Amino acid sequence: MARQPVQYDLSDYQDDGTLRVSPLIVVITLFLGRHLLFIFMGGVSTFKGAKTSGLEGLYSDPLLLLASAPALLVLLAMLRRVATAGALPRAIWRSGRLLLCLAAALDAALTLFLAEFRLDRISALHVAVLIGDAYVLAYLSRSERARDTFADFPAARSEEGRG
Repeated sequence: MARQPVQYDLSDYQDDGTLRVSPLIVVITLFLGRHLLFIFMGGVSTFKGAKTSGLEGLYSDPLLLLASAPALLVLLAMLRRVATAGALPRAIWRSGRLLLCLAAALDAALTLFLAEFRLDRISALHVAVLIGDAYVLAYLSRSERARDTFADFPAARSEEGRG
């Protein structure tokens, strides 16, 4: 059976006719890219009380940076989602749903791996992250809006005609 096109509200489209990136997709991308984003923001290890909050266990291992890499690629493509974008941002954007699913799966797997799959080493914060990862995977695999957003990119236009 062919997929019926979903009609969105006029406010869901940008001036160039492409589907806007929903706030939920932005939040998902930031959530999945948090390990690298925290490094860029100076890291949570400098915050007072980080040792007792459980945050050090979520952000202290360099292995977790691997989970954020696909999400960071999507974030960069999201920032370059313009008509004059080159082939690389377009290719990354087309694969954005898959990249975010990969980031969520890696995040969940590495969280469990670093806790050595032991329940006594999994904090409430770890559980919250795992629930977030599961939600992201469910949303990205089932959402028509996410599918349509990553299939849409402004039509290519060179910068020569602009003045």
